[in-house]
Formats: sequence, structure tokens, C-alpha cells
Amino acid sequence: MKMKAMRANVYFGFVLALLLAVSGCGPTSIIYATKDSSHTNEMKRLFVAEDLGTNHLGEYHQSYRRNFTQRLGECGVAVEFFSLAKPDPLALDDSRARAQQREEGAAIGKFGPDAVMQVSEVFLKTDGPLRRPVVVEYGVRLLDASNAKPFWQAEMTLGLNMTDFGDPGVVLADDLVTKWKKDGVLKSCPVGSH
Repeated sequence: MKMKAMRANVYFGFVLALLLAVSGCGPTSIIYATKDSSHTNEMKRLFVAEDLGTNHLGEYHQSYRRNFTQRLGECGVAVEFFSLAKPDPLALDDSRARAQQREEGAAIGKFGPDAVMQVSEVFLKTDGPLRRPVVVEYGVRLLDASNAKPFWQAEMTLGLNMTDFGDPGVVLADDLVTKWKKDGVLKSCPVGSH
């Protein structure tokens, strides 16, 4: 019964995000998340591994990174980004993927994070003949770098309305940091600070 209610909530959230995105209200986001209540480590260094596919944030990707870094910096968290290349699903040789895994591992080792964020684009809804993105869904996981165990996981739906004012990159960063504050992921930076 709980699973049906959860699916109904996710469906409702998706529909709501879609309606807001196409109604002209500017960029919006909805985040559904779970957190491991036993995780108590403080996050001070965050390594972000981005698997954004065709990256539908486009020109807003840099504003997302800039705002995300600034907002987390206000909470005493240093951030390092690493972009993963989309694997070729038809490739018979996976040496490129293995090389990228080695690169990512080396970058993680060099930065020395206490948490790793994996973010990937999992769904895209486009409008009419222009095929302009209107809704993008991301999967986001936070892993404890000491044991690779996930301690926070979410589905984040971002409604994009590129015709109105507002920067979807800023909305994505702001809403994600605010959600972490509410969920207690940023323990030294509670809701209402910064």
C-alpha cells in the first residue's frame, strides 16, 4: 500500500512540475529524497561526478556549478566537479569507460572528499516540434567516501521554461542545497542560514 502511495506522489509531483514548467512560471524543481538516519559524518569536501548525458541545462550548467559551489561554500563545504562522458551503448570495447573510471578515481584521490555526489540525467520531456526540453529528471546520490555507502538519494525533477525570467541552473543548485539543509545533510548549516 505504501508503494502505491509513493508512486502516486511521484506521479503527482511529475505532473505538477510539468504543468508549472509549461505554464510560464519559470524554472521549478521538486525533490523526493531518502536519507540514512544512521549517517552522522559531517560533509566538508564534496566530489561531484556528473553524468548529464546531453546536459539539458545547456548554458545554465555553469550558473548551476557556480551557485552550487557558492551556496555550499557558505556552509563550509569545498566542491570539486568531474564530468563523465556518456558511454557509447554500441561500443564493443569498454576501454574508454575503464579509462574514465581510473581518471575519476585519481581525481577523487587527489581531492580527498568525505562525500561523493553522483548526479545523472534519467528522464527528459520535450515540447512540440522544437524539441525544447521542458522537464528534466535527475537521479542524485550522496556516498560516504570512506566506505562508498549511499547516505542520501533523490529524484529531482526540474521544470524548464526558457521563455520566462529565471535561471534553471540557479534553481537546481538552490533547491538542492536547501533540501540538504532540511534533511540534515549539512549539519553545520541549518535551514535559514545563509
